[in-house]
Amino acid sequence: MQKRSQNKRLWPRLWDVAVGGHVDAGEFSYQAAIREAKEELGLDLQPQALIHIGSSISENIDNNIINRHFNDYFVTHLDLDPTKVILQSEEVAEVKWVSVPEFEAFLKGNTVSVTNKPVCWDYYRRYLQSQV
Repeated sequence: MQKRSQNKRLWPRLWDVAVGGHVDAGEFSYQAAIREAKEELGLDLQPQALIHIGSSISENIDNNIINRHFNDYFVTHLDLDPTKVILQSEEVAEVKWVSVPEFEAFLKGNTVSVTNKPVCWDYYRRYLQSQV
């Protein structure tokens, strides 16, 4: 998981999925995921490492910020030390690994400290539960 930078316009200082971003013109969503992983965390991912776990449409409105998105959700399996991740400070303040039970407890007990993305969180929850 990653904590969003305090400089983010939407959901500053809240916990979010590890990497996120927008698709650039001419990109496929998996290409954007690879690019964002490199930009935000310094990770070099390969397309075959990404597992597509779902898609959704979302709308988030916060004062004058209106976000309407088509979302693709991916996971990858990595063995890395989070202290060695290179954080893009404009985007990410902190990262941490959480176990599946910690993830469940985190979402249930700390809903004010996570981004308001219930469909997103549900996709990841279901994926993680299928892996246990």
